[in-house]
Amino acid sequence: MDLKFIINDYIIIWYLLFQTTESEELNKIKQKLWTNHKEEYNNIYQDKSTIFEDYKNYIPSDDTIYNVVIETKRYEKIKNNVEKYRKFLMSTWDANKKSINRILRSILRINIVPYDIFIVNRNLNILDTSIENTKNRGNIVIGKDDNNFINTIFNLLLTILRKEIKVDKETKEPIARSIIELIVLNELPTRLTNKSTYISGRVELNDLKRQIYPFWLMYLGIKKEDLNKYMERDKITFNIDDYKYNKHLSRMDIEEFIDFIYDEFKK
Repeated sequence: MDLKFIINDYIIIWYLLFQTTESEELNKIKQKLWTNHKEEYNNIYQDKSTIFEDYKNYIPSDDTIYNVVIETKRYEKIKNNVEKYRKFLMSTWDANKKSINRILRSILRINIVPYDIFIVNRNLNILDTSIENTKNRGNIVIGKDDNNFINTIFNLLLTILRKEIKVDKETKEPIARSIIELIVLNELPTRLTNKSTYISGRVELNDLKRQIYPFWLMYLGIKKEDLNKYMERDKITFNIDDYKYNKHLSRMDIEEFIDFIYDEFKK
């Protein structure tokens, strides 16, 4: 997984103007802009669809609103905070990416395109995945008010895998979501910390995850004689004799495994 963390004035400003914020000061700025530059304010709403096409070289057809915002002292403070946030996320990713990528490669067995992660004001508390991929790169906008940066990285990974793993959304979405959660929220942190996160505190795996779990262990390549050890580790029990051990699962990629589970549960 290749993640690049980016800040861009036009993107920061666009989200400040068109996303809900609880900041009274920002709301006053937006109201003033709306009062004094109503036409320009309306026009730049369309910019979102074009900024991401080439954010490095993007030039708005009318930069009036952007210039007014950039010249405010409030925006200078916002951009400094966005840069600090970017550095925290980037350093957390850099510290863990080697291990994360090694683990994900062994589990996914498919290629994932690189992703540009555009950082905006954390007070917006958004994770926007509506931007189309460009030039064989994915795009996500994030501004989350959460100081647990490894959790933010996990949320990004969840979001990326939900976008990139190709399955029939209408029929296989519940199974795909459960398996993606098994990857990012359970197996990945378990391997990173050497401590099972399949059950955390009183929060147990949902019923669908529990049904998938025996096949999941086979997909991971756990030997039949070791299944009891993993059940004990993860505090999830099942009757081994109810399942025919399937060596072929460990040779599938994640999309094939989702298809297999869907067909298995249809029987």
